[in-house]
Amino acid sequence: MTYPVGPAPDGAYVVGSDYGQSYDETNAMALMTGGVRGSFSDAQDRFKAEYISAPLFNGEVVRLDNRIDEIVVGTERAILWTFSEYGVWTKHAAAYKVVVDVISGGSGGSSGTNGSGSGAGGAGGFSGGWERFIFTGAALEALPSSVAVTIGSGTSGGSTATAGTSSFGSFGSSTGATPSNYGSGSRTYKMRGGSGGSVSIITGNDGSAGPFSSGGSGGSSGSINGGNGFSAGVGQIGTGSAGGGGVGNTALFGSGGKGGHGGWPAAPGGGGGYGGGGGGAGGNGAGGAVFVTVYVEDTLGVPPSTPTGLAVSSITRTSARVSWAASIDDVMVKNYILYLNGARYAVVESTYHDFVGLTASTAYAVRVQAVDIGDNVSGLSTTLNFTTTA
Repeated sequence: MTYPVGPAPDGAYVVGSDYGQSYDETNAMALMTGGVRGSFSDAQDRFKAEYISAPLFNGEVVRLDNRIDEIVVGTERAILWTFSEYGVWTKHAAAYKVVVDVISGGSGGSSGTNGSGSGAGGAGGFSGGWERFIFTGAALEALPSSVAVTIGSGTSGGSTATAGTSSFGSFGSSTGATPSNYGSGSRTYKMRGGSGGSVSIITGNDGSAGPFSSGGSGGSSGSINGGNGFSAGVGQIGTGSAGGGGVGNTALFGSGGKGGHGGWPAAPGGGGGYGGGGGGAGGNGAGGAVFVTVYVEDTLGVPPSTPTGLAVSSITRTSARVSWAASIDDVMVKNYILYLNGARYAVVESTYHDFVGLTASTAYAVRVQAVDIGDNVSGLSTTLNFTTTA
């Protein structure tokens, strides 16, 4: 084996040396691979761990930044404000109902015991509280033009602190989880982080599933640490899923696996696994969130602005893409009506459309019209002309 400078790396099979001649090929290979060559089931465990644990970004399970989205709830359109950190909600003039989901921070899992302890793995943490407040009629009228939103933080693994409280101004809040209990709130969705592996059962337990995803997997001989929970995605109102417990390690100087972190928001961390030399650390609980769903109605009859900026791209013999700038409305644009050569062609919600099934070497004319949620219709755009290729 060659090496650029300095002594041979640990485990190198140095031909001609006393060290090298004291090992046969099998022993040398075991040293060079660190003993990681295992059975097919071990490989499966490692592969499984890649797909049942959420990735980390800058040391934490990914969460959404503060954002505003248009969503569909049943047959109704609404505006969803998502807060993962402090922010200010602004009241919409056309709102007829506001639903606020206030979710507080989750608690981290406990560390596993070591060889001088009970032999138990660490307990999983508890999910944060979840409370829902609905504002209609006089209660909606009483809401001010803007409301400050605060977000409770989760606690780190092994912490004895209480996770942070989330609030929607003075109009509603939920308190964070403790190391031994859930946060407050009338919503009944509650989760525990997976407990860590012990002396008697080394495999860690899976974390509780969230509303949208399974929990992080428990650590095993092939995937030492507990899997991280999964976070809620865009447009999803609810918690993440809980982290899994770390694997137990009965070796005299072995270390227990770490608990997985809870998914955002509010999910708890998994417990660390038992270790003969040292228990694994518990996973972190996730911070909370506030979701504000604003239902709006259009009663003033004001049409949206006429679409502008029509442009064509990706022209072929039989297709072309047409795009335009979004129209502006006093409440909300619902969709766009497309006209091809003067005939109504399609209704779309996006600000582009792929025209297909066209004829080669043929001239086409496109116009666009916007429609809002009150079915008020804008004027027709100026005409966009293009010709398909030969």
